[in-house]
Amino acid sequence: MDEVVEERELEQGTVLFRLGTRPRGVWLIVSGWVELVAASMGRKEIIATIGSEQCVGDGILLQRSVAPYTATVLMPGSAGFISAARFTRLIADDAEIARRWAAKLAAATARAQGRVVELLGENLQQQVARVLLHEGFNGTFPFPQDVCAGLLGASRPAVNQVLKDLEARSLIRLSYGRIEVLEKARVVQLAQSVRSGTH
Repeated sequence: MDEVVEERELEQGTVLFRLGTRPRGVWLIVSGWVELVAASMGRKEIIATIGSEQCVGDGILLQRSVAPYTATVLMPGSAGFISAARFTRLIADDAEIARRWAAKLAAATARAQGRVVELLGENLQQQVARVLLHEGFNGTFPFPQDVCAGLLGASRPAVNQVLKDLEARSLIRLSYGRIEVLEKARVVQLAQSVRSGTH
């Protein structure tokens, strides 16, 4: 498949595709981060962040639909790019690749649904802890605090207050454009407290 994949640099702020349009192809993220944003009643709603070893655009092309969100490079990096025409031919011509790609999409959907279920009924502190653990990489959530708030659909002031409380307890460190988890075991315990019955 190497001959159909083009190497592309991802520059911060670059729009890979926009809400309501058909992606020009599939992006295989090697490094950097991509933000998926939809609009709801005039508000910006962050649906997800896509990082290394993840894809964006493939599910939309397989469904032959238009994008329900805008994909924008949040942090610079690199990606492999497969044009829509080549991706369509690849899936149509190779049943094994089609099966594996469908399985990958099903697994990603199951993970996303599982995270939604995990967040139901939890207080904001527990939700923030889960986002830091699930969306972070090597102990770091490499995004500004408003991205954390956007992923939760919560107000920035409320999320900032939770983050400041966690920092005061030496569980995390806040810095410009990133949040570092200092005590992962304690953050995991906090995220799971609703299931263990502790608060």
